[in-house]
Amino acid sequence: MKIIICGGGQTGQAICEALWKTNDITLIDKDEQVINELFSQYDIQVVHGSALSPQILSDAGVEEADVFIAVTNDDEVNIVTSNFAKKLGAYYVCARVRRIGYYEDRDFTRQALNLDQIINPEFRSAELMNQVIHFPEANNIENFADGNVQIFELPINATSPLIDLTVNDFGQQLSSDVLVCVIKRGDDILIPTGDDHFEAEDTIYVTGLPKDIKSLTKSLHLKTKPLRNLFIIGGGTLTYFLLQKLPTHHFHIKVIESNRMRASELAQAFPNIEVINGDGTNQQLLLEEGLKYYDASLALTNHDETNILINLFAHSEGIEKNFTLVNRPYLLKPLTHMGLDTVITPKRAAAEKIIRLVRNHKATQQSTVTHFYQLVPNEVEALEFKILNHGKITANPLTDLELIDQTLLLNIQRDNQRIIPSGDTQIQVDDLVSIVTKHKDMNDINDFVK
Repeated sequence: MKIIICGGGQTGQAICEALWKTNDITLIDKDEQVINELFSQYDIQVVHGSALSPQILSDAGVEEADVFIAVTNDDEVNIVTSNFAKKLGAYYVCARVRRIGYYEDRDFTRQALNLDQIINPEFRSAELMNQVIHFPEANNIENFADGNVQIFELPINATSPLIDLTVNDFGQQLSSDVLVCVIKRGDDILIPTGDDHFEAEDTIYVTGLPKDIKSLTKSLHLKTKPLRNLFIIGGGTLTYFLLQKLPTHHFHIKVIESNRMRASELAQAFPNIEVINGDGTNQQLLLEEGLKYYDASLALTNHDETNILINLFAHSEGIEKNFTLVNRPYLLKPLTHMGLDTVITPKRAAAEKIIRLVRNHKATQQSTVTHFYQLVPNEVEALEFKILNHGKITANPLTDLELIDQTLLLNIQRDNQRIIPSGDTQIQVDDLVSIVTKHKDMNDINDFVK
């Protein structure tokens, strides 16, 4: 598949990393240093120049592009160059847009501008934050099977009753309807077997129906009530989309925003919240505004380092739950286990959606990828496949199928009903099947069968 990517920033790089081995990728960027670095890292073609130039697009081979992706830092550039690409012959075009006005009526925007897909990373990130606010023991939550099944990231602290239990014990003693799909232990990632056990400071990923996961958290004596008192630092696009999703009259929300005009706009748009025009890095101001009395601190400014420092301070003041906006996750590596739990990375969210779209376009006659999520970036993927026709995966019951290593079958969705995979289960055409794996670039579910 021929893919052209405009923009070599964090999102463009993530897309290259995920797709370069199995696709013909050309990257366009006006920064020569960026394209040289990515050219040296990946086996891709590069074109130096502005994506707004029809000649540059032609030099990149846009006329033959199966997928054209515009992810520069400028909405207008993404929209215009995607429109050019469509007119020049690209089959499917996708533009990242971040401005609120464009995305609020996204169907009209997409149709009016002749785009196949528009993606707003802040909107997707707000969805994640909304889910965790309502289920605060999770660090991250991802929906599969049309929203009927969740993958839930759960840290194990030093007092957890899970410590020293095996995965088999987990199923027998706590919940046979919730499956453990990944154990993250430091830098080690395990696709678990029944004999693997849990240790303090592990992070586990479990999957099941929302009601079953909620029942599990209750049996572990974890908090299941939503966070009601939210202290937000930063009133940008992500904050706007999050406030749109929350029934603000049911929450006590305070926002600290340094830009006076932006603070005024937020106060007018959301009259049920308290907006303070002030410097969110001023620790004295945060204390005076009652930070320590809130359930959660949400550091959502445009500066990664600022957000990290704000939430480290909030943690030191006793705030148990925090959300940290970080577009460069490598900044967090030296700070592991220092009090930062839910990390929001909008550019990663945008990249994952684009990767899913590309894989969906590579559907085989037997199956197509309908969902894609990186449980652990560059390490473990969760994939959902729609079974289109009979193949190796439908030929026999699961007990007679041998899957490749480092792979676990999580869930089967059939006619809006969840089936927990067991030995006598046989996958059928039209099923939605979820898999977690350490293998990359898998586009056909039959490739998981030996």
